[in-house]
Amino acid sequence: MAFKSCSSFSLVFLAIIFLATPAASTVDLCADADYKDLCRAALRGITNPATGTQVAIKALISETQRSIVKAKRFADIKKDKIAKVCMESYEDAIYNLKASLNNVRDNDKGSLNSNLSAAYTDFLSCDDAYSERGRASPYGRISTHLQRLASNCLAVSTVLRR
Repeated sequence: MAFKSCSSFSLVFLAIIFLATPAASTVDLCADADYKDLCRAALRGITNPATGTQVAIKALISETQRSIVKAKRFADIKKDKIAKVCMESYEDAIYNLKASLNNVRDNDKGSLNSNLSAAYTDFLSCDDAYSERGRASPYGRISTHLQRLASNCLAVSTVLRR
């Protein structure tokens, strides 16, 4: 009789432990991203929201720096004032993205959203400068790629705010 009582207690004890233990959940940081394939390629299975946000931002900083180098090869910035606007916009984006990294470290979610949104707008500014003058942007493909990466950064950062 005592043995039967102990086995019942053991089963109840195991059930309580099993139910009380949080389930290991995998978070898809790219679930809300507009460009999921691009997002998943950048994050490569990262599930920690802070780490994922930092990795996405660092990837965008790196792409922006490469884009500045490419863009400088396309135009003479001294002669083409619109190209100069683009370079300044890309440099402003890097500044805002570096501030975003600090926001993640400081857990300042409001400023993070503001700085990521500002970087996204910086990428739009380049194309806008050309379209306002009735010209097609020679940086259109570059800007579109950077805008997509910035959009993904914003989407990944929303997981931090949940």
